[in-house]
Amino acid sequence: MALRSIHLFFRALVVMIPALCVSCGEGCNNTRSVYYALTVLESANGTIVVDPVRSHYKEGFTVRLTAIPADGYALYSWSGDTDSGENPLPLVMDSDKAVGAEFVQYHDGVYYVDYESGSDGNSGLAESAPWKHAPGDPEAENNPAAVELLPGDRVLFRGGVAYRGNIAMQAGGAFGHPITYRGDAWPAGQKAVIDGSDLVEGWTACGSAEECFGAENFGNIYYAYIPADADPLSLNLHEDDDFLWPAQDPDPAEPFFYDDADGFRTVTQDNLTRTSLADDEYFTQEDESYWDDSYLLVWVNPNIVVTVKILSYDPAAHRVTFDDLGENAIYPDGRDQAYAVFNSPHALDGPGEYFASSTPDENGLKILLWPRSAVNLGERISRSVRSYGIDVNTRSNAAIQGFEVRNHCGTGLRDGVGIGTISAAHIASYNLTIKDNYITHNRKGGSSGGYGGIFIGECYGTLVEGNEIVDNPRQAGIFFGGGARITARDNIITRSGGTSLRFYGVEESRMTGNTITDSNGSHANGITLYLGCKNILVANNRVLDSGSPITFQDSGNLWFVNNLVDACDRESNVNEWGDTSHGPWARGVIAFFNNTLVRNNRNASLNIGDNPGKNAYYSMNNIIDGGGNASCVRRSHNLYTGLSWSQDEYYGWELAEGEAVEEDLADVFDDPASLAYTLLTGGPAAGAGRDLMSLVPAELFSDFDFESDIDGNPRTQYDIGAYAE
Repeated sequence: MALRSIHLFFRALVVMIPALCVSCGEGCNNTRSVYYALTVLESANGTIVVDPVRSHYKEGFTVRLTAIPADGYALYSWSGDTDSGENPLPLVMDSDKAVGAEFVQYHDGVYYVDYESGSDGNSGLAESAPWKHAPGDPEAENNPAAVELLPGDRVLFRGGVAYRGNIAMQAGGAFGHPITYRGDAWPAGQKAVIDGSDLVEGWTACGSAEECFGAENFGNIYYAYIPADADPLSLNLHEDDDFLWPAQDPDPAEPFFYDDADGFRTVTQDNLTRTSLADDEYFTQEDESYWDDSYLLVWVNPNIVVTVKILSYDPAAHRVTFDDLGENAIYPDGRDQAYAVFNSPHALDGPGEYFASSTPDENGLKILLWPRSAVNLGERISRSVRSYGIDVNTRSNAAIQGFEVRNHCGTGLRDGVGIGTISAAHIASYNLTIKDNYITHNRKGGSSGGYGGIFIGECYGTLVEGNEIVDNPRQAGIFFGGGARITARDNIITRSGGTSLRFYGVEESRMTGNTITDSNGSHANGITLYLGCKNILVANNRVLDSGSPITFQDSGNLWFVNNLVDACDRESNVNEWGDTSHGPWARGVIAFFNNTLVRNNRNASLNIGDNPGKNAYYSMNNIIDGGGNASCVRRSHNLYTGLSWSQDEYYGWELAEGEAVEEDLADVFDDPASLAYTLLTGGPAAGAGRDLMSLVPAELFSDFDFESDIDGNPRTQYDIGAYAE
């Protein structure tokens, strides 16, 4: 019989208890049970409560440790054999462990920042003595550069003032006492603006085509110079508060979605290689330098648009060359692909367009602009010069609230992010709050899409709530990459150039009450859960007019409850993609309960069931415009407003218990023509559902009300769809 010493330290008490590796007896396959030691280290200014207190813990057992600070103190971090930032701390006993806690005094100080009238020589301690720069701004000097923020401190920015700087947080707070950067508390209700742009001055009217790179419309064009090291694809030019757009041919139907390949020119694979493209109807110019400094947008496999610079032009072959598109860029099935000329002086054909040279001369890089108005251009034209707004960095226990964040751009991996963990996304952080911010007109330059108006990587215990993410081209809305216990709640995300709300590899988290509209960029979705997400609640969300409203892959234990998805007569509402070859994978329940999925243009609004035998699929109490009919899906009490081609008795399909068909939306909803999908009193969805409480994850999400509808109204009967009658 093997012995192991287990030491249980609590304050100054040391208890040494022998523990056993115990045989489970005759006929048992598991011959040994392993037990591990827990040492709770003495901590000043607070205590640690252990639940349960035992002499030893079986391998795999989870012990709950709660740090309780003394008055005036807060938990700063755990120490010893954990790097978690949670309190209470679930500690899995998979080895001998020693754990302590560091408690610190909290400060709850207030500092003031006014970019317009402040001075870094001021104390920053009063509204009458604000700093110009915030702590964490590399341009800060004197007091804000030297101050050490303490747990509970708040930095208040003057509302209505444009702050022109980058901020990277240099300190984190403590549990219950975060360090807070606040933009709407001084004065109350008016947001400070974190602005990534500066004015472009020195505009001159073009006098000839030769003066302006051969631009055929030179008579409408003005030029100016910017520094030679500027990136021509990251200028994000604005006229007043309105976007200006790189000149493109063909002109996009909607410049915001400039990468919509449906508006590109077609190129057959006979005329496309990884490094060249030929078009004898378009590339007909005789001058081999005609396309110098111009770019192409090329639609490639797998359904993405890349940006490449034209390196050379052969007039005789009608061919341009560029850097390698990549090994898999050409579709293997031989389909036609597509392209558009981008950022070219020869595409400048209307107001609101510009071209930026990538070849500097002695004055810098030259930019051409066809303005909407030529009045006072030097006071009205701006470009992005900063690549992000507020970087939480690696800090924990931090809050960012009440800012407008706009006009940031760059070509780096996380450039263009408004607020997030930008510089160290792979390092875990804890207990972040990003709330009530308005994030707009930030974009990603270069070829790849951006990480988001808000991007949080590897964070635990995060709340992102009440933010409005609007008009960010080629940019995701809100993106979480890893982590757990995340809540994305009551955000409004409109016109993202990339996927609006994205979880990658996230666990034990929720998306609730969000409204997503017009997510129609290239390869963009409304809501996405990829890369092994598990134990996720997606509830009470509205997803309207988005190319692929809800998608998930390689993920399990996902519950979709009370969501409204209006495809606006487009192809899909919900898509489960087949497994990737690389994973990671998560398995479990895939459940759709009380959703309203409407207006799919091919009656295929619920496309699930790709992993039978690996996941358990449920579809119950939904209003569905066709689909959800895979044989592995356990379904009942759904109301179909359309049926897919395979929902036919010829293919062995039939209505399940409690299911019905009603194709006239006016007989189901109060006013579907006005997008009012509340239930018609006495209609076929009212009271026609079933009790689902035994199937919902009420224990995992104990504070979510599964007995209310999308608007929080109590369900007094078992209705079908997102709304109660």
